[in-house]
Amino acid sequence: MSPADTWLLLAAAVLVLLAGVFSSIDAALAAFSKVRAEELVVEGRSGAKRLLEILEDPPRYLNTALFLRLLFEITAIVLVAEVFIEVFDQRWLFVIATALVMLVVSFVVIGVASISLRTSRTCGGVSEECARNCTKSSNAASK
Repeated sequence: MSPADTWLLLAAAVLVLLAGVFSSIDAALAAFSKVRAEELVVEGRSGAKRLLEILEDPPRYLNTALFLRLLFEITAIVLVAEVFIEVFDQRWLFVIATALVMLVVSFVVIGVASISLRTSRTCGGVSEECARNCTKSSNAASK
């Protein structure tokens, strides 16, 4: 493996991390409720108004995050394939190796990261907002 191949693999790793960032952005936007953003605006939290603006038109931002994630993922796959073409003598080996390596990397870095973000916003399968409202109702009923 040449120094150029090492740089290609390093670039692929950076691209996979960037894809993970945009996957997390996608998950965060999909999981965050407009009601909670409105509460943050009322509380005067910094950035809350901008968040509410984003949640007014989520498809625009979700599609951009998805586009960039796919761009970074696909480019990383192409870079890894370029390196593996030189490493493996037989074409079928390079195709299988590229597919398997990038499947594992994409699943672990991108898939698991975004799933972890989605589930961290829930409480026992109930959204944070629902849990908060249930707690408020329980407190009001006990008084």
